[in-house]
Amino acid sequence: MMNPRPGRSIPLTTYLGNQIPNAIDVDATPGMVAFARQQHNALINTVGVWEVGPPSGRYNCHGLVFASRRTNIPPAGLASAGLIEMILREDQFYPIPEADAREGDIALWRSERDVEHTGIVCRVERDPFRVVFVWSMWGGLGEFVHNLACTPYNWCQVEFWRMT
Repeated sequence: MMNPRPGRSIPLTTYLGNQIPNAIDVDATPGMVAFARQQHNALINTVGVWEVGPPSGRYNCHGLVFASRRTNIPPAGLASAGLIEMILREDQFYPIPEADAREGDIALWRSERDVEHTGIVCRVERDPFRVVFVWSMWGGLGEFVHNLACTPYNWCQVEFWRMT
């Protein structure tokens, strides 16, 4: 189903009550999806990467993590770093070491200029060695479960956060 009334936002606030800017976008055209998949074909077909949902303009990775797949955070054209920092602070998250990450925690990919990507830790394998898997939205590619090393954002620093 196509997104009803793209361009609108939904009422969304942090736990402490501050507004979170957001917007629902139009769905990507089949041609845009095909182009994105062609650019990332090797990554999509890597061991440790499973597609779990289709592309959607309704929500982005931050919207999946902080708004239950209901909207894009932030709306297009707005940098996310300060906004994601506000959400983490006001929703009472705190940083944790990767070694302590467990299911339900947040993984955050940070570049020098912005928070590029977020996902939810959905599985931690411990045998024969520890591997963290994250559920996240890869824009026009769709939703994926992937290990930390297999992501379009592997050039970023990964952080882990847990809600109090």
